[in-house]
Amino acid sequence: MSAREKFGLSWLNPNAPRAGGIVQTAQGSRSGELANAALVAVGVKVLSKLNAASNKTAAFDELIAQSGVPIGQLIPVVSYLAKLSWVRYVDSNKVQLTEEGAAQVS
Repeated sequence: MSAREKFGLSWLNPNAPRAGGIVQTAQGSRSGELANAALVAVGVKVLSKLNAASNKTAAFDELIAQSGVPIGQLIPVVSYLAKLSWVRYVDSNKVQLTEEGAAQVS
């Protein structure tokens, strides 16, 4: 047994033979961490753009133009921020920064 396998670090070597669910779990949690980091990175851009907008409200096309984030990435992030109550949907094309969201930007 190698040291990587002994300490559960065999996932560091992508060419290592897969031995059970430990490797898959470690890779899955790492993917989840990367997804969360991406949500945070894009979310910060969205929150700051909304904070700078008049009435703290912007349409999706404005957010795309100002942040450079593609619509495919923007929609899941806005949905996540809405679940946190940091933004709210004004209509199907506009979102507004809430007080809770504004507190996160400050």
